[in-house]
Amino acid sequence: GDKCEVTIDKETGKISLNRLFTVIDDATTPDWTDPDTGVVEKDYNDYNQKTLKEALTIDKNAVVGGIVKEYVDINALPKRVVLHILQVFKHDISIESNKSVYKNWIDKKGEVILAEVEKVDARSKMALINLGKTYGVVPRAECNPFEELIPGCKYKFVIKDVLEQTKGWPVILSRASGELVKDLLATNIPEINNGTISVVKVGRSVGFKTKVAVKSNQPGIDPIGACIGAKADRIKPILAEMGNEKIEFVLWDENIGKFLVSACNPAPLYGYKVIDSVVEKDPE
Repeated sequence: GDKCEVTIDKETGKISLNRLFTVIDDATTPDWTDPDTGVVEKDYNDYNQKTLKEALTIDKNAVVGGIVKEYVDINALPKRVVLHILQVFKHDISIESNKSVYKNWIDKKGEVILAEVEKVDARSKMALINLGKTYGVVPRAECNPFEELIPGCKYKFVIKDVLEQTKGWPVILSRASGELVKDLLATNIPEINNGTISVVKVGRSVGFKTKVAVKSNQPGIDPIGACIGAKADRIKPILAEMGNEKIEFVLWDENIGKFLVSACNPAPLYGYKVIDSVVEKDPE
């Protein structure tokens, strides 16, 4: 097929189209006789080749083995051809753009960022997030079902994944990740930020309840009291950021039995069994 070069002027937005031809030697190109007319012509692929004689009429500096460019007036082409060119061009731009996004964002996977909501799809509830030079998406499964993200407002998101794909937006964001809870705790509670208190585990049922296992690294510090604060002044801004999802703090204990009793409270625990590993069988 034809080989083309498309150039876009970033200042004016003007698109230029050129066909590319490989220059071949007239002398070594075999002749071909048309059986109907008897006319003798050079036998070559005129879709992407030109003889040196033809090439010199386009570019006086043409040489055998080189490439010459022949300008194509886009306005003179049939509409269907122009639309096809634009479709192919947009597809190629999308591929290159997403490769660049993947390269720039893959190392940020797992980080928490503050970003503005661009829009929310009324049907799918999927949110589009403005990340500056690109956009991220929050799939419905990564949203808090009881939280309404408002376009124009900024929220914290976890960079859940960065995909190598040719369609859609590669950066997948989350408001449902336990990492978001950890970040909010570290931001609002100085003792967690400076390491006096550690967040050991986070279990989250998004939109309903989150349980956080904490421990003190300094004698005399009550980790649960420090996280809640006087009159719940420390936990309130965290609850507001999480759409008023409930948070319960549990004291971490290396003794799994004691920890389970504490974590299950107020439900009674009648027994437990620790499984070191779980092996999942592939469905037959």
